This record gives sequence, structure tokens and C-alpha cells, in this order.
Amino acid sequence: MKLVIVKAKITDKISFLKRMHDSGHDFGKVVFQNDRVFLPRGYQPSRKLPKLMIRTEIIDPKRKPWYQLIQKRHLTDQNIDLVHMTPILDYTETAHIVQQLGFELRAEVVRNRQKLQVDDVTFYLDDVDELGTYVKLERELKKDEDIEKIRRELWEVLKVLGVDKSNAEPDTYTAQLLKK
Repeated sequence: MKLVIVKAKITDKISFLKRMHDSGHDFGKVVFQNDRVFLPRGYQPSRKLPKLMIRTEIIDPKRKPWYQLIQKRHLTDQNIDLVHMTPILDYTETAHIVQQLGFELRAEVVRNRQKLQVDDVTFYLDDVDELGTYVKLERELKKDEDIEKIRRELWEVLKVLGVDKSNAEPDTYTAQLLKK
């Protein structure tokens, strides 16, 4: 699927959550996610190469974790992201296959995530270890839609919620961690 994504750092999480609540929307319960990010051997900072992530998700500590293999690729010329996800049963075997394909573990993104779906827009509120709190809006791109118009609409939503565009964060969590 092709996604249009906007993301910003949140400086005052309590005020942001209050604005969300006042607008009639509340995020769901907190889900723990640990993404182990695999990049092609010899990777240089570039958003053109695909990356693979193996995500461990814990929704309820009393249940078994949920695992997914996620492939992401940023299409610079269109300024969109291609994302493919598939559930996996055997975490260790999948990690071995990914490494045999020439990918190596380069980063680990640990976060607590809350999700909210409003019409065709998915909101994520992420508390990311080592990076801080972010709000991310995603909308699937349909055929022949204007990408920049969608991006402007998503920023308008964030503006209403008190998030200034000057707090925009174009880099992925992985890219931010690799810069540290």
C-alpha cells in the first residue's frame, strides 16, 4: 500500500491529549512495539533502499507477542512510502532468512504506541525510547489523488490540534537513531 505520512515531535503531550479529547477523540490503549531494523549490507544513509523490520508487538502482557515482517521503501520522486506487512510465526527463523538475504541488524526502535482511526486517517501517538514523543498521521493514497493536497490536509488537522509544522520530523525513527 502507498501511504502519505506526516509526523511531528510533541513538546506537550498532556495539552495534545486534551485537545484530542476536546475534539471528541481518544487514543486506544498503549501497545508495546519493538522493531528490529535490518538494512542491506553496505547501507549508506538514503531513503531509496528498502528496509526490513521484524516487529514484536505486545498488546496484552498475559498473551503471546505478535510478530510481523515489514518492508518499507520511500519513493523520493513521489514523496510517499510503500509498506508491506505480513504476520510471522517463527521470529528466529525469519531473522535468519532476512540476514541470509544480505540484510544486517542496524537499529532497534522501542516504543509505546497508541492508535486512533478517524475516517481514512490513522493517528499514532508514539513514545519512542531515546527520541521522545511523536504524533504521526497516515493516509492511504488512492489512485490519481494529489499527494501534496493530502499532505496539506493532514497538517491542517495537526494545526487544529495545536501541533506546529515547525515540529515536523521528516526522518524515520530509524534514521534519527542512526544519526546518534
